[in-house]
Amino acid sequence: MTETVPHVHAPHSIDAVFDLLTQLEPEERDVLAGLLTATFERDLRRPFTTLDLVHSVVSRMPPGFSPKEAEKNPAPPLVRRHGEPHDRVGLPAPGDLGNYTLGEVVTARASRRDFADLPIGLDTLSTLLHWTLGIKKHTTAYATSRHPVRNTPSAGGLQSFDLYLAVNNVAGLAQGIYQYDPYHHRLDLLNRGAMRRRLVEVGQYQEFLHHAGAILLLTGAFDRLSWKYGMRAYRHLFVDSGVLCQQLQLVATALRLRSVPLAGFSDDDAHRLLRLDGRRDFVTMAFALGTRTENAHAGHPHTENAHAGHPHTGNAHAEEDRSGDPA
Repeated sequence: MTETVPHVHAPHSIDAVFDLLTQLEPEERDVLAGLLTATFERDLRRPFTTLDLVHSVVSRMPPGFSPKEAEKNPAPPLVRRHGEPHDRVGLPAPGDLGNYTLGEVVTARASRRDFADLPIGLDTLSTLLHWTLGIKKHTTAYATSRHPVRNTPSAGGLQSFDLYLAVNNVAGLAQGIYQYDPYHHRLDLLNRGAMRRRLVEVGQYQEFLHHAGAILLLTGAFDRLSWKYGMRAYRHLFVDSGVLCQQLQLVATALRLRSVPLAGFSDDDAHRLLRLDGRRDFVTMAFALGTRTENAHAGHPHTENAHAGHPHTGNAHAEEDRSGDPA
């Protein structure tokens, strides 16, 4: 069965189109004219869909600096800060990822929504953040000898993502919205308070989010890539998002946590929650994290049953989510 790409409903009359154009500033009309000119110079097939138009525009954009040119220019900062935090919480030293082989972790990885009501340990959260978005070393690049390199790869090593956490149930942390600071391996508290219902609303009323210990929100900083890659940065940013989600799930699995990536959420609600403009910085993915239901009797969120020798299964009934729902 062929999947169809929906068209954006818009006025069909020429008069209506001209009326919309008159509402634009001259600079905005120039941008629109440039995009349309570039698109139709490529002999775009007719009739075209929204996807055809977007792909044609983005794929035509020049790549930006050459590698040698880019090396002469300083890169933007690794973290974008939005105001002063209410509090700063230093995280404990990160631990290792256990004794599982990579093959065991990859096999065990699955999207899980069956969270327990036990808190995520602060040491476990610290370890997760370090092995995903933590800084592992510094290198000579972009006109500095101290360019930070994170544990997750990114386009050009430019670290296109900031990470926000909506904390529901993490030991030692007040409920609220935090931003991860990889420079100091700490969490900056931006907005204190219970967020469970708002998170369910952001996630389009997926009720399992109410039970997640934390929701990680990945925000792309477009200009962190565009100074080097031009408009093609938009493509690279979403590749970075997928790479980071995979690393988050593998590390969460190695730490014996439940996790599920989420693409089904309200962009506007997510941006309001984080107080972002949705243009310069915007949410690309969310990531729900929690403890394991089969561990409820064990008294510790990371302890498996004695007979379980696997980072994912704690009993015979633990199964991968096969619902077919990408969210």
